[in-house]
Amino acid sequence: MALPLALPHVAVAGEQAPAATLLFFLNPNGQPCQVQSQIIDGIRPQIEQKARIVAVSTADSASMSRFRQYGVRYLPLLILVGDDQKEIKRFSPGIQPAEEILKEIAALGGKTS
Repeated sequence: MALPLALPHVAVAGEQAPAATLLFFLNPNGQPCQVQSQIIDGIRPQIEQKARIVAVSTADSASMSRFRQYGVRYLPLLILVGDDQKEIKRFSPGIQPAEEILKEIAALGGKTS
């Protein structure tokens, strides 16, 4: 099972880098988190047009400060943040369908910092 990688989006000439980030809080060993990862992988190209994807994993002790920063207690959890790291949208905890994620990504137009 491939989990989403936190790869920075590299802007090509004439292209603007995404101004938002989709934080994906997960436990890589949890079944619901694995299902959410598959959903995100399936729509990754559409998401990355408007937002970077960053996996914040319980398996990475350095990530625990992000869990505290955003008050994450239930997994999986998706949070859209602007470049200033302020929340734009917090999804309900649990598995989010592709349609809901894409709807919120599409609404990013004027919401980013």
